[in-house]
Amino acid sequence: MNALTLNSVAGLTPRTGSLLQESLATKSPVRILYVDDEPQLRTLGGTFLARAGYEVVTAADGLTAWTQLKEAPFNLLVTDHNMPGLTGMELITLARRSGMRLPVILVSGTSKPMQDLACAGFDLATFLPKPFSLNELICTVEQMLRTANSLSGCPTRTSADAKRIPSAIQPYQHGGIND
Repeated sequence: MNALTLNSVAGLTPRTGSLLQESLATKSPVRILYVDDEPQLRTLGGTFLARAGYEVVTAADGLTAWTQLKEAPFNLLVTDHNMPGLTGMELITLARRSGMRLPVILVSGTSKPMQDLACAGFDLATFLPKPFSLNELICTVEQMLRTANSLSGCPTRTSADAKRIPSAIQPYQHGGIND
């Protein structure tokens, strides 16, 4: 298990007024499980989210991710679809069948998983097509966390706050993740 945390990226702080900042103030970090079988994409996505201030745990495949989901609580699951062992869709299905209601972002270079996700009728789930920019990743993460928090009655951020990119990740805003 690979954990990337705010502490591992010295000098970075979350944006003022963010869900992440509120979470840190209550000592309950926003934890994201980031799953991708491609090492470079997993490292890039995980590091980017950690630099944005999230506590990120990465997994190289669906089976490892399933073990991690059962062992510790997460606030969000970001998973690639095409992976050895369990696909992203199979991982989401296992999580839902076991009663886990965490929001999920399914990532893929093809549109078929998007159709599967829509047909499955999972709540708190969205699709992010590859290639995507790191800015698209952070916006989708924030959107899913806001949606989940609004359903649970937790405070949400303003739309103006959601549009800001933390200064710590601005150098990465033009980068992207491809298939």
